[in-house]
Amino acid sequence: MKTRQAAYGFARALNHDDYETAAQFLSSRCEYDTGSEWLAGRDEVLRSYWLNSETAKRNLEGIQYSSEVTYVNGRTAVIQFMDDLTHNGETHQYRCNQKLTFNNEGRIVRIEQKEISGQRERLYDFYDRACVVWE
Repeated sequence: MKTRQAAYGFARALNHDDYETAAQFLSSRCEYDTGSEWLAGRDEVLRSYWLNSETAKRNLEGIQYSSEVTYVNGRTAVIQFMDDLTHNGETHQYRCNQKLTFNNEGRIVRIEQKEISGQRERLYDFYDRACVVWE
């Protein structure tokens, strides 16, 4: 499978909370640098995505995921994830990039979270405006 197709398939699976399909794109030894922690192994990586999604669904009135493959070069791809958030009449779109590195078999061996300048701050402003309480 080509890098672009695999990146698109992985992103699409995550957009739909389809972790069984997402798992097919990950090496069993995949590593994920979230920016705040380092995760190792397919199960830990998928658990992180699942936990973030479940927490958001539990604490926000609405969330919709989308993504776009924005860069491909050899065995590297970048996906921009867009999370459309709604809570207490407020809306916000949070965006971030994730750089994927693939092995020779076309499986993802490394994921690196790449924050887009200002996005995290605007997300926290949305939480304040919308009175989001995380449980």
